[in-house]
Amino acid sequence: MNRSISFDASRRNSGWLVTGIYIIALNFSPAYAHSGAEGIVKERMDMMDKIGKNMKAMKGMIQGKTELSPDKIASNAESIQSASKHIKKMFPEGSINGPSEALPTIWENWQKFSSLTEELSIESENLKQLSTSQDKRSLMKQFAKVGKICRSCHTDFRKKKSKKE
Repeated sequence: MNRSISFDASRRNSGWLVTGIYIIALNFSPAYAHSGAEGIVKERMDMMDKIGKNMKAMKGMIQGKTELSPDKIASNAESIQSASKHIKKMFPEGSINGPSEALPTIWENWQKFSSLTEELSIESENLKQLSTSQDKRSLMKQFAKVGKICRSCHTDFRKKKSKKE
């Protein structure tokens, strides 16, 4: 029986680890990355920044560092869900000029990219629905799902940050 308890605790901790890594990555994005960006590239960079800020706003509540506000979770999740519906339109083919962080693999593997944006829409809507739940564990798991989708997209379709950044 102790093994089961230990296993459950490690699963719970691994969810926090995933969430923590995602949030750390958000905190180290350089402010100057948008310098020189214009048009659709700037629009999508701004949109992605907003999604990152939405995730960061929920982080403290999910981790229990700040008071859990169902209204704030719902509002941030709704903002992500709304933005996710526009992501594909923000990546017209060949829009990697200038300071874009997008990789050509977006268009080479458009089906996977599209699938991830659709998953983000579904899972952020699920997060919004769970915001009023008294089941904090389910809320934490759903937040981690949303973060995992963001991380998957960044891993496959976004330029790697240099050590200097």
